[in-house]
Order: sequence, then C-alpha cells, then structure tokens
Amino acid sequence: FLFNTLEAFYWSLEEKGENDLARIVVAMSGLFRYVIGNAGSNEAWVTVGDELEHAERYLQIMQMRLGDRLRWSIDIEPEFKAVPIPKLLIQPLVENAILHGVESKLGPGTVSIRVAASARPGMATVTICDDGPGMDEAALAKLKRSIDDARTAAPSKGTGVALSNVQRRLKLYYSEAANGAGRVEGLRFSSAPGQGTSVSFDITICRRREPQRENDIGR
Repeated sequence: FLFNTLEAFYWSLEEKGENDLARIVVAMSGLFRYVIGNAGSNEAWVTVGDELEHAERYLQIMQMRLGDRLRWSIDIEPEFKAVPIPKLLIQPLVENAILHGVESKLGPGTVSIRVAASARPGMATVTICDDGPGMDEAALAKLKRSIDDARTAAPSKGTGVALSNVQRRLKLYYSEAANGAGRVEGLRFSSAPGQGTSVSFDITICRRREPQRENDIGR
C-alpha cells in the first residue's frame, strides 16, 4: 500500500510538471524499500555501495527541507563498493552530521562521506564529516562517555542515541577484524570549535563475522 501510494504521488506530480517533488517521492520510495526490506532478517548485510546510495537518497530528501543550506559529497575508492557491511550504519551518522553540524551553523553546510583504505591491513575506513560548529574537548568527552555505555544502559534523548546504536552494532558484528588484524575500535571522533566534526569507523574487507551475543562482547 505504501509503495503504491508513493507511485501514485509520483505520476501525479510528473503530470503536473512538478519534477523536483517527483524526484523526492522517488527518493522516499527507495529509502523506505531499503529500510523495510529484509526487516525480519537477523542478518541484514548489504554492500558499501548500497549503503552510500541509501545515504544519498536521505540527503536528497533533507535538501528539500534545507535547500541551499545543505551540500554534500561522496567519495569511495571503486574496489570498496562491493565490500559487505551491516545495513544502516552510515545513514544514522549522516543524519547526526546534518542535525548537529549543518543545522547548527549559519549559512550553507557540507556533509562529506568517504570510504578509503585503512592504515590497518584488510580493512577500510568509513568517514563522515561536517563543517559545523564542532565541539570542545569537554563536549567531545561527554559524547564519548554517552555512547561507550550503550550496551549496558539505553542513552537518553539528546545524548547520541543514533551514535550509540551504531557503536553497539559495530561491536556486535566486528568484535574482531578479519585475518587476525585485531579488534575493531568502533566509532572514532575528531572535533574542535569552529572546525566541524568527523566520525569514522573501520570495516573488514575480506570477510564478515557473525554477530556475537551482547553478553559475549568484551570477554
């Protein structure tokens, strides 16, 4: 019903020459299909290319609201497009960058997504940056504390719920890196007042691991 309704909206807007709105409806349909697809699966893995397409659809929808205030760039080395990754790791970080970066500054803001080789063998690094107001050391330390305890206490609203969820899933799926490269560290942050914020994490290239039970994490 949802997708049939969106399709009807699309054709109606096309007939009326509302091309920009029609494109947004297409983006919304793709976004919903991606989120709902395989919703009953306990093992929702996609490719990095799929994740980036989903993130771009989200950015297109947000641009409808923010207009010229939102700019973005996506940069990925071609060999990483087919690398498997747990579904919905990147878009929540993009959402966070818009909320606390772009929307918290005057004038246009930019969100950048990059996937490149990691300094650690057998891994790639995903980085999401914004050019917003950034954080001082105290605010950054508070944010890190709020997500480090994500698996033992649910974070309250405003303390990085999306970041906590991503952190928990990284630990579930990447408790150890492939080929004995060592444990994946989870989310890494870099920020300073007036210099924006960068969030990054590593994923394995060669193979994926089954998620461990939450009680097993850290043993």
